[in-house]
Amino acid sequence: MSIIRAPRPEGNFYLLNKAISEDRRLSWAARGVLVFLLGKPDHWQISVAHLRGETAKSGKPTGRDGVYGLLQELIAAGYVERCQDRSESGVLGEINYLVSESPLPDSPYTAQPYPANPTLVSIEGKQGLKEAARSEKPLCTSEVELADAFEVFWKLYPNKKSKKDARKAWEKLKPSAELRQTLMTALGSHRLSRDWTKDDGQYVPMASTWLNGERWTDVLKPGAANVQAYNNLPPHTPDMYQGGNNGPAF
Repeated sequence: MSIIRAPRPEGNFYLLNKAISEDRRLSWAARGVLVFLLGKPDHWQISVAHLRGETAKSGKPTGRDGVYGLLQELIAAGYVERCQDRSESGVLGEINYLVSESPLPDSPYTAQPYPANPTLVSIEGKQGLKEAARSEKPLCTSEVELADAFEVFWKLYPNKKSKKDARKAWEKLKPSAELRQTLMTALGSHRLSRDWTKDDGQYVPMASTWLNGERWTDVLKPGAANVQAYNNLPPHTPDMYQGGNNGPAF
């Protein structure tokens, strides 16, 4: 009699910061939602209705208000950052949420009602929540929005030299919501590029240089090995484990 192992699943797992599952500020439900969001690949879209559907057949389904409550819990804990832009004519634009594996800087925003069905989107390795435009009172001034968006940018930029110059370049650029998303997408791609990852990242330009020179438009070669977007670890391959493709897993 032979014991045959079923085919090993490929690409259906990833490493996650242990601090998330042990963060006592979060309920069990909020921890689960956060793990679910961070487990999604780059450039994905999903609606809150889909999040509701994920538990529809469970013993205790989560309704619309429950999902929004969990999102607000993640905002309060700092894992989700909320930003909204306003055009020169005063019309409020889309609300974007940046979801991070580690808590972001404190947000100045207060809780606000959610629209009926916002859409979840990603920004190159970091997850985001995108809502439809609204016409209610703005959550914050443009200056505060830009300052807050810069802090998110700075947190993700790997070269931490001369934050003052980087802030000046950011304020001079005054990126719109669309440009900020372009910047974040390009930043996520550049972080994994060959030029930025070789020699412990010594060739990463200063943030002010990257912004002033519009370096986000550069097309860089990808790194020799793809890196996990959430934790900068190499992808899992069978040869990392005992037995490789054919032998026992343990």
